[in-house]
Amino acid sequence: MGKETVSGTTDKTSLSSKDADKKNPLPGNRSIEEMRAEELHGIANDFYTLIKSASRRWEMIIYPAILGLFIMSGVFFSVLFMIIMNIQDAVEEAQIGNQMNQVARNMAGLTDNIRIITVQMAKMQKSLVSMDSKMSDIKYMRVMSKEIAQMNNNMAYMNQNMGQMRADFSVLNRNVSKPMSMMNSFMPW
Repeated sequence: MGKETVSGTTDKTSLSSKDADKKNPLPGNRSIEEMRAEELHGIANDFYTLIKSASRRWEMIIYPAILGLFIMSGVFFSVLFMIIMNIQDAVEEAQIGNQMNQVARNMAGLTDNIRIITVQMAKMQKSLVSMDSKMSDIKYMRVMSKEIAQMNNNMAYMNQNMGQMRADFSVLNRNVSKPMSMMNSFMPW
């Protein structure tokens, strides 16, 4: 390590200069570790600058993309909601159409019943005429008169009920025509 002198001691001057040569072989009193540390520091600094500029670029891209994604999801939700509401309205209109078909069938049955009543009334009128010609006894006429008066009251009551039915059908027609006119706007014919 150091040079030994004759006395057996090492020469400190020669030891310190050799150690100095090992530690600092380059000029300017800089060691290899210091140069490596500086070089690593420079590389790390460059890397940090590169990452910082890249993150700014990504922020310029990612944040608007996230905002756009939120806007698109809101639009998608509103469109989906409108589609569901339109489907619900279509289903309700289909149910109204089924009910209208049932009303039409019932109206046809009612028309048939009114025809039967008309025929029965005509027969009843013929029977009354034949009964009138056959009546000769006044005693029977009084009874007949009471019964005719009763029949007249029944006919007035029936007439009143028919008037009420007419009014109910008028209300039904008004109630049915509004939804039907709405449905007719959807129908292709």
